[in-house]
Order: sequence, then structure tokens, then C-alpha cells
Amino acid sequence: MAKITRQDDEARLTARVRERTGAKDTPEKDPALRSLRKRLKRLQRERRRLEARKRHAMGKKAKAEAKAETKTEAKPEAKKAEAEAPEAKTAEPADV
Repeated sequence: MAKITRQDDEARLTARVRERTGAKDTPEKDPALRSLRKRLKRLQRERRRLEARKRHAMGKKAKAEAKAETKTEAKPEAKKAEAEAPEAKTAEPADV
């Protein structure tokens, strides 16, 4: 049996919860749906915990990379805004 990634498992559980919630009249009383929700929440907590551990382990390096990413993302937007903005016409001297 092939291993299922956490993201695939999380997406599958999310879809199942959404499907069963829409199908039931009173989803609050359904014990199977409740257990699905609990499994989904457990997976989400586990994913967030792992991400936090990785960020913490990287230390200042992660913060520097995050700042660099935001700067590179901001630059193309600024260039687009400048390119899309109408250019102000320079005043040409009139022939007198």
C-alpha cells in the first residue's frame, strides 16, 4: 500500500466532512461526522505544529528569507503600477 501524504489526507478529509455536512439534516448529532471532524482538526494541528517547529529551528535565517520574499514580491507590483500609470506629459516649449 502506498503512503498517503498529509496534504492529500487533509484534502480528502475536508472533502468528506463538507460532503457529509451538506447531506445531513442535523450534522451536529452525527457521531461519524464528529469523528471525521476530529481527525481533520488533529491533522491540521499536526501540520501547524510541524511548520512552527521548522520555522523555529531555522531561527533568524527563516526571518531573513521571509523578508526577502516579501521584498521581491513587492517590487514587481510597484513596477506594474508605474507602468500602468499614465505618464505625465512634459511641457514642450511653444514656438513663438
